[in-house]
Amino acid sequence: MKDNQWITILHYNDVYDIEKSVRFIPVYQKENSEDTLRIFSGDFLNPSMMSTEMKGLQFEKIFDKLRPHYTMIGNHELDFGEEYFCKVASKFNTKWVASNLRRKSDGEIFCNAKPYYIHDVNGVKIGVIGLLDTYFIEASILNMDHYDYEDYMTVGRELSKMLKGMGCQLVIAVTHMKTLSDELLMNDENNIDVILGGHDHIYIVMHNRRKLLIKSGDNFNSFSRIDICIGSPEEALMYMNELPVEDQKTALARFRNKDTNLHDFILDGGQHSLFCKVQRVLTPSDGEEDIEIKNYYERTWRDFEQRNNYPALFMTSELQLEDRVIRCGPSKFIDNLALVINQYVPTDIVLLH
Repeated sequence: MKDNQWITILHYNDVYDIEKSVRFIPVYQKENSEDTLRIFSGDFLNPSMMSTEMKGLQFEKIFDKLRPHYTMIGNHELDFGEEYFCKVASKFNTKWVASNLRRKSDGEIFCNAKPYYIHDVNGVKIGVIGLLDTYFIEASILNMDHYDYEDYMTVGRELSKMLKGMGCQLVIAVTHMKTLSDELLMNDENNIDVILGGHDHIYIVMHNRRKLLIKSGDNFNSFSRIDICIGSPEEALMYMNELPVEDQKTALARFRNKDTNLHDFILDGGQHSLFCKVQRVLTPSDGEEDIEIKNYYERTWRDFEQRNNYPALFMTSELQLEDRVIRCGPSKFIDNLALVINQYVPTDIVLLH
């Protein structure tokens, strides 16, 4: 096992506030190397205060720093419409992946993404696909009269089988789905090895005998470092024989690390075994800062504040904020607040709770 090559993957998802990236970037870059595979599971273009005006373009410099190889399109990338996203997608330093939503007009993947990629790390071929579920569609503004959705389970089986047939030793599904959908994918009979998910703003590491599922939190609070070594079943057996008897009861060996931010185990990959180490890397609240991004954020936010430093609403009547009013009937304040929200975020209905 010592002679076998380890592959390092860095993963994060669902980021909105570029201020938090100031301390995220230095920690992330320390874990990065030339051979590291960097993956982002989507959602950044919206929502945030800056995005109400900049429509996500404030992230261009962040992408240049983090340089994710592959990014799954998140539902919030479509908040300003597919046409807008297609126009700006090339500004971000990444390759877009999505496998199971196509335009009816030309049969192409939406937003001109690719259904899969093959990534080479020192001779190890890694297949990358992107999957979304119906929850993604419900959370987006897409008009499904113009799109054909393909079941993510079916597409996951077909593409993972194809990629393994093309010689990929590892297949990664980058998803933007509910955790329930990711779990169903993990427990399905497909050839996917690793699921790197987004959409739900949680940190989880789950696995069964053959697959690994990770969601890496949200909003630059943490990311995952995943180290994987592809070994033989014989090596896995030798390795497991060194473990306590209680850890040998399953083909999946979880062991040794009591730290909840560290996970080690073996996955059964059929013709090979996957030795996996997963570490949750937290962004420190008082750690090193990326000075370039800090200066960029402060300048951008200052300009944003100056452009928007004016009253949003003048009222000459009573606010009517009494509990008995706002809970039980119409209120002038709530009515006007809804009008203000509608002015800045165009929508048909504004619900306040």
